[in-house]
Amino acid sequence: MGPEHTENQQYMPATMLTIVSANVRGFHTNFGELTHNVINRNRAYIVFVCETFLDGSVTQNYGRVRGYSTWTRKDRSTQGGGVAFCYKENLNIQVLEPSVPVPRDSKLLGLEVGEKNGQNILCSSDHMAVLTKVHFRKPREESHTRVLWT
Repeated sequence: MGPEHTENQQYMPATMLTIVSANVRGFHTNFGELTHNVINRNRAYIVFVCETFLDGSVTQNYGRVRGYSTWTRKDRSTQGGGVAFCYKENLNIQVLEPSVPVPRDSKLLGLEVGEKNGQNILCSSDHMAVLTKVHFRKPREESHTRVLWT
């Protein structure tokens, strides 16, 4: 018989990492729906959002979800746009800076999830397509890229 779990208990098989992405069309307006209908319902471990419409006047800890990191954000200086992500606090996450120059009006975020077994997962997001690439890399193996949206 497998491990037991209840609705209130977090359970994740060792081979599963749930990543969700959403175009929120305004973080202020849709934060409740994002939290309850996307993050909690899907038991997400990593959450990418685009079209946040946030700017520098909004504090970095705004919209914190219990059990998750603060939102890592790239705000747009013009109307609309913006990308952000948060993740379960128990994940080993490293925020990555783009390895190539990014145009001023573009926003790009990246992160790496490190596992004890040496397996890494790289994710990147932009303001056009939210979650655009996921790279899976196991110890002593080549990186495998899955382009989700172009």
